[in-house]
Amino acid sequence: MNKEEILAKSRKENDDEGFDHANHKGNEFGLKSMCAFTIILIAFNMIFRKDTLTYQEANFAVLSLFWSYVGFKQLEIYKFTQKKGSLVFSICGILVGILSLIAYVIGAVM
Repeated sequence: MNKEEILAKSRKENDDEGFDHANHKGNEFGLKSMCAFTIILIAFNMIFRKDTLTYQEANFAVLSLFWSYVGFKQLEIYKFTQKKGSLVFSICGILVGILSLIAYVIGAVM
């Protein structure tokens, strides 16, 4: 293959290695945040667990894990793309994750 064929093939594939790298970093950071939230929830349950948890309280725990992952993943993507949509989605995801965690803690203690 000559240089022109390689360039044409590369353009045809239309892969953005920078975005793939940012997406990979986002997955790593999101996974780390989800692990941290999981450890917090497990420790909290070991210390303050009530006899019963309602479905709503259990859902808050799961939602905090999900939204923290999504938010921190988007944060890494924003660092690469600098798109305002990624920043807004990141802030919203992190905020909803933290609020869900707070709602879970309040519901589990009361």
